[in-house]
Amino acid sequence: QRYSRLHPALFAFSEEFFDPAFMENLRNGTLAQFAQSPLEGVFVFPVLKESFCGKLIEEIEHYQNSGLPFRRPNSMNSYGAILSDIGFSTMLDGYLHKIVQPATDQLLGPNAVDKLHSHKTFVIKYKVGEDRFLDTHVDSSDVTLNVCLGKDFQGAELYFHDLNGVNQTDPYAMPHPNPCPHCRLTLEHR
Repeated sequence: QRYSRLHPALFAFSEEFFDPAFMENLRNGTLAQFAQSPLEGVFVFPVLKESFCGKLIEEIEHYQNSGLPFRRPNSMNSYGAILSDIGFSTMLDGYLHKIVQPATDQLLGPNAVDKLHSHKTFVIKYKVGEDRFLDTHVDSSDVTLNVCLGKDFQGAELYFHDLNGVNQTDPYAMPHPNPCPHCRLTLEHR
């Protein structure tokens, strides 16, 4: 069975997907001044247009309802999908090289991490009666990007812990403020 894409334009990289202020600051080399940095190595800023986020959610749901197989993103979640598995590899490769690498270089410095060469991009769906949270863990990546896509929900807490446990004096060791703004990116360097 062949998949019939709902929004074919999403499958090719385009700068049109991104927040104009984010793109302006990325091009001007001023992303560090644009981003909030509530915790060392953590940066928060709008990155994707809401219209893109809405279409991405629709596309993922369309694929999941197609009956075609897809892998779950990890052993900790039962609801979600790996985006490369459903055809987003070309778009995500462009995102890695044209957006993530330059953003990482600006925010962390050009020599802070090796050149980024691969990604594992996935979505996780949280819902009462299904997956409700992700246990504390350490990502095995050089850079982690968290994008809150959400539709209609309350919550969306994202916690950061220091290596010795929760730092109770740090506001970002507690949940992010609600509601989670659509398409806001958190870049975390370990």
